[in-house]
Amino acid sequence: SRGNALSPAALLEDWDADVLRYFLLREAPFGEDADFSQQALQARYTNELANDIGNLLQRTLSMLHRYQQGTLLEGSPPDAEERALIAEAEQTLAEVDAAMQRLAFHRALGAIHRLAQAGNRYAERREPWRLAKEGGKALLATTLFHLAECCRILAVLLAPFMPVKAAAMLAQLYGREVDVNALRLAEHGAWGVLAAGHRAGAPEPVFPKRREA
Repeated sequence: SRGNALSPAALLEDWDADVLRYFLLREAPFGEDADFSQQALQARYTNELANDIGNLLQRTLSMLHRYQQGTLLEGSPPDAEERALIAEAEQTLAEVDAAMQRLAFHRALGAIHRLAQAGNRYAERREPWRLAKEGGKALLATTLFHLAECCRILAVLLAPFMPVKAAAMLAQLYGREVDVNALRLAEHGAWGVLAAGHRAGAPEPVFPKRREA
């Protein structure tokens, strides 16, 4: 009666259902009131989904195809950089599991976003584009493997919130369609599912950049 209601149908004309679900569960504790604005929705989409998660997946698969024909190769043993990323992924898994048990979906999504940020920081420190140019093939293979695993775990963790987008991410990483309903956190969220010799699919934008409203 006050004219301040939002029409879900109208929102779905501009935004994907997965994105809306992400925003609503990320913005405030489940079951509590939260402010809504197109600007806040745009900011979450751009900063977290497009720039962090989507960009990490896109750059990882693009480099994997450019430098290794889309195939994961045997690399050098992991050092402190790789161990730190693995530890971050394992901590994220534990945080998400605990948050889901408490229905604290905003905390689960916050932890997932932090893992995406960690993956991007790892890529910036390792500079796989420089390794490819300088001939550091072993470390390049190690770097691309760890980036691919990070992206895979992100997709698995996002599946309960964004099943369509997570399925698209996994389809690119696996090179085939994946049934997200069959995913189990303890099994598929653990580090080390991918292996040398695995061939990934071609990259396509899962979270394309949007022009701001």
